Amino acid sequence: MARLENAFSEGAALGVLMCGRDSIPRDKVRVEMAFRRAWRAWPYSSRFPFVSSNRRADEFYQLTHAGYRKHTFGLFWDGCTVVSRDEYDDEVDFGFIANLVDEEIPAEAWRQLMQDFFDNYER
Repeated sequence: MARLENAFSEGAALGVLMCGRDSIPRDKVRVEMAFRRAWRAWPYSSRFPFVSSNRRADEFYQLTHAGYRKHTFGLFWDGCTVVSRDEYDDEVDFGFIANLVDEEIPAEAWRQLMQDFFDNYER
């Protein structure tokens, strides 16, 4: 389960960067509402059932779960900000990280999830 939680959180971080941003807002309630709308439409949501389960309905926590000490491949969260583990590389290889996170989910899918999130948040 921890592997999947970290993978989801890192994938969300990847999507944030692909949207040309480096963070999500700190407004927990609005973030969760916007994310729930995006999540329902995302075709890969069944791969991460814990995100929408009753046991863990804290989507804000799920998004930003993978902090520095968590096992992630290239990206982690520092609060609401995405950070690259390779601090010397100006370019993040989106496709490479997406493949490490989950070979079945293309980078574009992570971007679309988080773009839908931002669109819902900014309404």
